[in-house]
Amino acid sequence: MKKLYLVLLCTVLAGAVMAQRAVSGTITDDAGEPLIGASILVKGTTSGTATDIDGNYTLDLPAGADILVVSYTGFETQEVQVGARTRVDIIMSSSAEFLNEVVVTGYSSELKREVTSSITSVKAEEIEGLPVQSWDRAIQGKASGVQVTQGSGAPGGAVTIRVRGTGSISAGSNPLVIIDGVQVGSTGQGTQGSSNPLNSINPNDIESIEILKDAASASIYGAQGANGIIVVTTKSGSREGKAKFNVSYQEGVVQPMNLYEMMNSQQYVDIRTQAFINAGRGEEAAQELYGSATDPNLEYEDWIDVLWRDARLRTIDVSASGGSKSADYYSAFSYNRQEGQIITNDWERLTGRFNLNADLTDRLSMNFRSSIAWIGNKGGPCDGGFFVNCPFAPSFWSMPISPATDENGEYNPYPLNGQGHNFNFNELQNAENVTRTSSTLQNVSSLAFNYEIIPNLTARASVGIDYVNNQDLNSRPISIPFFRDAWGGQLFNRDRVSLNWNTFGTLTYDFSVGEGHDLTALAGYEYKQEDWNLFNATGRGIADASFLNLNSAATPFAVGGTSSTNRRQGGFASLKYAYNDKYIVNGTVRYDGSSRFGEDNRWGLFYSGSVGWRIGAESFLENATWLEELKLRVSYGITGNSAIGDFAALPEFGTRGQYLGAPGLAPSKLANNLLGWETAEQLDIGLDFSFLGNKVYGTIDFWQKNNKDLLLGTQIPAAAGISNSSITENVGEIRNEGIDIELNYTLLNTGGFRWTVGGTLSLQRNAVVSLNEGRDTIFSGGYPQFIVGEPISFYNLLPFAGVNPANGRVMAYDQNGVPTYAPTAEDVRQFDGALADYFGGFRSEWSYKGVTIYGFLQFQGGNNVFNNDLYALASASRDPDNQLVSQTAYWRNPGDVTTVGIPYDGGVIEGIDQQSFGLTGSTQFLSDASYLRLKEIKISYQFPSSLMQKAGLNNITVFAQGLNMLTWTEFDGIDPEVVGTRQAFGGGSSFVFPLGRQYSFGINVGF
Repeated sequence: MKKLYLVLLCTVLAGAVMAQRAVSGTITDDAGEPLIGASILVKGTTSGTATDIDGNYTLDLPAGADILVVSYTGFETQEVQVGARTRVDIIMSSSAEFLNEVVVTGYSSELKREVTSSITSVKAEEIEGLPVQSWDRAIQGKASGVQVTQGSGAPGGAVTIRVRGTGSISAGSNPLVIIDGVQVGSTGQGTQGSSNPLNSINPNDIESIEILKDAASASIYGAQGANGIIVVTTKSGSREGKAKFNVSYQEGVVQPMNLYEMMNSQQYVDIRTQAFINAGRGEEAAQELYGSATDPNLEYEDWIDVLWRDARLRTIDVSASGGSKSADYYSAFSYNRQEGQIITNDWERLTGRFNLNADLTDRLSMNFRSSIAWIGNKGGPCDGGFFVNCPFAPSFWSMPISPATDENGEYNPYPLNGQGHNFNFNELQNAENVTRTSSTLQNVSSLAFNYEIIPNLTARASVGIDYVNNQDLNSRPISIPFFRDAWGGQLFNRDRVSLNWNTFGTLTYDFSVGEGHDLTALAGYEYKQEDWNLFNATGRGIADASFLNLNSAATPFAVGGTSSTNRRQGGFASLKYAYNDKYIVNGTVRYDGSSRFGEDNRWGLFYSGSVGWRIGAESFLENATWLEELKLRVSYGITGNSAIGDFAALPEFGTRGQYLGAPGLAPSKLANNLLGWETAEQLDIGLDFSFLGNKVYGTIDFWQKNNKDLLLGTQIPAAAGISNSSITENVGEIRNEGIDIELNYTLLNTGGFRWTVGGTLSLQRNAVVSLNEGRDTIFSGGYPQFIVGEPISFYNLLPFAGVNPANGRVMAYDQNGVPTYAPTAEDVRQFDGALADYFGGFRSEWSYKGVTIYGFLQFQGGNNVFNNDLYALASASRDPDNQLVSQTAYWRNPGDVTTVGIPYDGGVIEGIDQQSFGLTGSTQFLSDASYLRLKEIKISYQFPSSLMQKAGLNNITVFAQGLNMLTWTEFDGIDPEVVGTRQAFGGGSSFVFPLGRQYSFGINVGF
């Protein structure tokens, strides 16, 4: 019997071996070069593998299976029948990936080659693995026509995005951001430092980002399309193959770069002494306060070294994805922590995501997307101001002769010489004792159902929410003398809850009329509402700094709260017609109403039309074997902007005096029932191309955008008795125009070596076309604010005339070009402002048998920045602030030629302020902020797939990368990229937190 069992077992094993046979081969491109990492899947099964560094593969073919599915990025997917062969070599053909990719527009999606509007895409591989806190930072320089400016270098700090220029004077200029169908709000996470409302989305969860730039692509969103649309799509699972897991870990450091070089104690005492002498206060008075510059034992404290640090960063990402024939899923978790460059500053985030696509029946399907994030910000530095109670600015201007701690490590009084300075804040104690925290919980979720009513007629219903719950805390403890003496300690709490939700329904019908006539019709309705509530309270008299609850305050000091809401609804429709896949026409119309506008002008009509001609598909080019695609696009349309205050059109009342002992109410703002939409009229002419076997592909667009009926607060006579002496009206017109260029080129692809380059270049200019009531100029504070024919961003300054070698006094040119000590308002001139004339990026990627080197240069130019930092740090010692080392070149004797004036305590000589002249300041501190920056460099190595398969893994990649490595600029501040804002237009830099240089190392494992 045992022998019989043995015979049966051998028979079964032999049958199994015969049923499952090995297949091997090599995957190459059409030039015979091996393709590394090409995917080979046995059709209808979960069995598969990938090619090694030589393009070789081996896999077991299950019984009954006979077809291999081979895919590789940039090549056509092939299905190959095996038959009786044991070796199957496959040659892959290049695909026109650039034109065959799917572009998501929010309400629908279409192939790139069928698009007749201007849309730029950024794919997952371009942003994955970057050590940044929000995806908007990752697209900088990678999308033409899209200018991304980092408003703060603090972890999680603000970012400004402009799509094809700044077209509004006082209304919002930010694009509408749609994440998985949710129109997210613009509310930041907190007030205790710079924050960004887009931080809740982990960049590694993103599949693609589409930027809709022209009216043809954005008009489907009507009311919000004037500033462009950014559509973010997160990842989905796969319905083929088993579950896939991915784990990524990254560790790194952020180093301060290009900080100001400040004076040491001897230099500081020298210039302060000269300032006292020149102002007539005498050397003895100076030495009583500061000591002698020749004293080798002067106390010295490097406040930059005390308050700045090399900060650590860490990111962990875990994801799982998979599915079956009827459903797919993607789930992920991430942890991100980054210390700030200022001590005690710490930012961290936890995110979770679950995405599900499921076929519920043959006709009904569901799409669910949900992310939740907790974001904590501790000790965030104040940005963009001369704040004494935040360590950033005082780290430069604090006296070097006043040490932070004594020999026992205890905090010293500041300053040690007893002179009043910096409100007597010891900035080290302030950084370590003050509590500044922000905690945010944010959820972005959407649920959509799709139902095929009849073949090719599909209904879609979707609802999405963006929920933000933020809590801020600021304690000012009694351990700091100023807070103890002023308030007995203070505690501030702020809570804000925002619920932003939208829902829409669409009907889409694809049909054909005769041969070659294809049409797609879409109609829909959308409703959007945003509500928020804010509550804050302040208590004083905090006996112990460790008590951080308001009930520990002895005296309730202040309480406040407010709420707001706005609503918008609209209907829309579009129709696309294509003939023979060569001639494409698209039209869109939308009708929107917003609660923000006056009753008589609440609704707006927006529309667009576009045409596309695929010239490369014409018969007269069929012999042009070098050409794969050539498409001409033309579009025109009108979009809207409603980004103003929720109650801008309504009358407002406020408390005013008393009546019979009771508080009275009086009008504080007038109503404007005629207030209506700000609109953008845009024309775009574009060309998409691909040739030389798809080795070269790209796009170029020429565009012009006219923003009309601009929303602006207009002054009204004070005699009207209204406390707010302005009313929001529709006034004027602004024109932006430019050229967007994107180009990609595969330079080499031979011998396993592949070299690709690509880049973007955007050229743009801006001008005011007209103002209300036919005026040429709008004034503010006695100086021009807007001038017809000029850009919306400029500076009102006096031309700097240098320092008089005879006496060291600072001069400016008058209107006749004559140097003067006492210029007047008539001598003020306008100088180029902060809007860049050009920007973009250039990338280069080399790969060879698993090794990849990637570099990315980002640039911006043609813009000036007024460096307000220098008012404190380059003032020739007008006050006790520490000074830049460059100020040691101050004027000393008649005949000295220098740009640093005579040191003068108080800075006022014969009634004339040496820095501002009592007016607006001079071009002395105006600087060219153009720059070229090595933004990214990354070196990675992917282990051979054959080795990974033996270990039961799909891949292991190790990498090292750096951000902001080198910068070439003439800017006289710390960072030309992070320069703050002047209203909506960018401009003066006032101690804005700079970016740091980042180094990180990591590993990515897939199994």
